[in-house]
Amino acid sequence: MNSKQDRISGTIELDLGIRKVSRMNFSNVITLPKRFVRNTPYGEIREVRITMRVDGCLKHTPIHNQKEPADLVNLS
Repeated sequence: MNSKQDRISGTIELDLGIRKVSRMNFSNVITLPKRFVRNTPYGEIREVRITMRVDGCLKHTPIHNQKEPADLVNLS
């Protein structure tokens, strides 16, 4: 795994390898790297937001499923 830093924005990218695109019914599917899923501090990942950048790159961001704290739950 290689990492590189973007000189313009200062962000660091970590190369998590190459993934194969599989076909399932009428969709194309890729798997998420274990390192991406395991290194989230918020719990299990059930959803991922995918955005397409102007340069054609895809960005996927985990949507963390956290339970609401008991004191904030509406009991009505």
